[in-house]
Amino acid sequence: MGRARPFAILALAGLMVATSLALQAGPPAPRAVASRQATPEVIFSGLPTADGVRYSLVFIPSEDMAFSNLRVEVSLPPDATVLEVKQAADRAVFVGEGKMLEWAAPGYEAGAPIDPFAFVLAAPLSAPANIRASWENDAGGGALSLSAQPDLLPAATALSGVLTVTAESAQSYVPVENSGVRVTYPRAIAPEGATLDAARALPDADPPAGVGSPWWCAVVDLGGSPDGFEPYVLVPARQALPPNVPVKLFALRNGEWQELGPGGMTSPDGQYVGFLHPGGTVAAGLPPQFQPGTIRLILPTPTPTPTLALPLIRITPGLPGQLSPPTATPSPTVTRTPFPTSTPVTPQPTAFVRVTDISGSTVVRSGMSDLHWTVTVTNSGSVPSLPSLYVDIRGPGSPVDWNTIQIDGATRGFSCRIVQGAAILGSTRAECSDGLLGPGESAKLTVKGSTTVVIGGGERTFEAYLYRSPADVASGAYINGFISQYTVNP
Repeated sequence: MGRARPFAILALAGLMVATSLALQAGPPAPRAVASRQATPEVIFSGLPTADGVRYSLVFIPSEDMAFSNLRVEVSLPPDATVLEVKQAADRAVFVGEGKMLEWAAPGYEAGAPIDPFAFVLAAPLSAPANIRASWENDAGGGALSLSAQPDLLPAATALSGVLTVTAESAQSYVPVENSGVRVTYPRAIAPEGATLDAARALPDADPPAGVGSPWWCAVVDLGGSPDGFEPYVLVPARQALPPNVPVKLFALRNGEWQELGPGGMTSPDGQYVGFLHPGGTVAAGLPPQFQPGTIRLILPTPTPTPTLALPLIRITPGLPGQLSPPTATPSPTVTRTPFPTSTPVTPQPTAFVRVTDISGSTVVRSGMSDLHWTVTVTNSGSVPSLPSLYVDIRGPGSPVDWNTIQIDGATRGFSCRIVQGAAILGSTRAECSDGLLGPGESAKLTVKGSTTVVIGGGERTFEAYLYRSPADVASGAYINGFISQYTVNP
């Protein structure tokens, strides 16, 4: 089974979603714009980041509510500049761009988390956005229409910050400068005078492969909290997330990653991961299917440059396989208008290119000469892709030497080579560049390898990441990633 991971996160404003600081209940919802409709609840929020303002629109249905043919439209003010749009492969697909952002989702079973409809703007909304949604279900379906402009959440424009703890942090969430991290102390007791320092890791600073193998949606280091005082933290997720989903936590202890017993939870607005922080470096992981893809749009204005370019957390790999009450503000006006369920959303012609599969050898032993892995890239859209597709293929430092790479299927423009094939020299890597896929076309990229003497055992990963062009690799702006595993000396 493939698993993808990244390189490299409408009660009205002032109305809180009813949760408590009890550990099992998770964190209270950050302030956001929401509807008063009981089912589903819709939360619209905006988080300032170093790359722009990330807006997230999430749906929280009742437990017995299912969706099919869910359609979502977000009409933006004329001066809005869209930098990125997020989509979830095969579930919540982006189908139109411009000042009207549109997504279509085949459906969600009752109780299943619904993917966020998220996008990044160069600047905050200057006026309300008009939101329309329609869906079908056994009860005949439904629709909603509203106009909303959420207050912005505390800024997450820096990777680190410092906080001197006061009594306020025992009563509400307090931001750690502009890091986006927010802390509070349960039981209304705070270590007043203590100095906390928080640092978030960039998306390419992850635990090593084999540590739980989830998608790492947040990594944060927290220091300065005295023994016996564990703060509950809200950490900005690397991408917007489905609301109220459990997450696994892993802590770095003496050079090894260990899974923590108590897990965490995504926030009701999908912008944060919340959990009790024990101190040190903690990584939060979700199943890979929750990792969204990024669509970068061609803009008439330049993309803002992040204020920080270097990671503040250096991840020290462990041994592979060892797991070791806000101030009330006036509520913005929400206007509802009829939205007939029969109104269709007409998809615009678009290319939808993904790594759809990695198949091949599942067991590796000494003296094998027929090892092979095939990466399949498919355009399931209605128009050709850009002629600059780039596939980055990566493997472990041992035990397989990569000897050749070949292309089958649609080969227009694809040029492939082994970049680093000798296992003894470190991590293996291959690349395929300048690819072009027409509607419905697929390309199969097959790496072949061999072994001599294989010592040790365990799981190894074979990874492929698809980019629109090689220029996107440095920023980690991949379209999607796919990871498979094979076993050494089972």
